[in-house]
Amino acid sequence: MISRLAVLAVFASLITMIACSGGNPAPPPTGTRTARIEKDEIKPTLSGRTTAPGTETAEPPPPPQPLAFDFIDTEKGWVAFGNTVSTTILATSDGGHSWTELSSTPTEVKSVDFISASQGWMSTAEGLFTTVDGGYSWEKVGSGLPEGARVRFIDAIAGWAVVRQGLEFSLLASTDAFVSLHRVSGRHRSRCVTHPNLHAGL
Repeated sequence: MISRLAVLAVFASLITMIACSGGNPAPPPTGTRTARIEKDEIKPTLSGRTTAPGTETAEPPPPPQPLAFDFIDTEKGWVAFGNTVSTTILATSDGGHSWTELSSTPTEVKSVDFISASQGWMSTAEGLFTTVDGGYSWEKVGSGLPEGARVRFIDAIAGWAVVRQGLEFSLLASTDAFVSLHRVSGRHRSRCVTHPNLHAGL
């Protein structure tokens, strides 16, 4: 009886050893990888959500609107219609009942001014431009015109420009179609300064 139990015990031990050593070893546990997020890798948005670098959505340009216009009589006129990234020049010959698209520019137009049906000027963020075909084509002219200036001509060479810089604005004058210009007057807050030669050269 004892010998049979001993034999069974030996067989049980052998089976256990074979089972433990004969199979493939279990793979070692894999550690969990934790991604590090630096402070500058995420950016908050107005909605409270965050975006990764390079995924920010560009702000859309403002909707187009009338930026400037000018009429030389009761029938003939022009309007600059656009926004900060592009502007279209349109013209009417029936007092504004219908409009024709003439040209466009990839910038914001500050003013348009015509002295005849063919000759006019357009001031933009890129400078002063002139046309001799009623607005179909434009050529950059002049130098030194401050950014954002609005111009007004009384003939082919004499004109003024007004520009605002912060709380100050300046009136500039030219007698050579803005090839050169000089400061006529200016105003800062409530104090007005007038050039002594207000009408010099004009």
